[in-house]
Amino acid sequence: MTQQEEIVAAARSALGKRWAHQARGEDGKTDCAGLVLTVAKEIGFLDWDIPSDYARTAASHEMLEVCRQHFIEIQRPDLRPGDIVVLRYPDTNHIGVIGDYPPAPKSHVSIIHATAFYPRCVVENRFDDMWMKMAGARLTGCFRFPERVA
Repeated sequence: MTQQEEIVAAARSALGKRWAHQARGEDGKTDCAGLVLTVAKEIGFLDWDIPSDYARTAASHEMLEVCRQHFIEIQRPDLRPGDIVVLRYPDTNHIGVIGDYPPAPKSHVSIIHATAFYPRCVVENRFDDMWMKMAGARLTGCFRFPERVA
């Protein structure tokens, strides 16, 4: 299994976990950042965390700064399953893992994310401009985990 496939599998293993602000997988709950951090830990990258006092309405640049410190910034056309996207809703930041939306062709991607909106759990949605428009989100950053060194 490739590193990218491991990331997607780890994210999908959380599907259905209930959403709770600042949760990190304990008691079957997580938030969007907690999902990414749990995935990072599972695949051996976690040696950091987002400060536990971050607010749901934090400034839009804060999540991007954390991602720039720990991930490799890429462009949207370069997104592939296992990458990380940062979104901005009108008042909140959001982060998720890119997946391969089954059974769509390889050109279609999904977002695996813990949503505070209905159904308030980890879900997988097709990730495209139409979904972002319906969700009221805009893409603010795309990132990739660094390659693990054996």
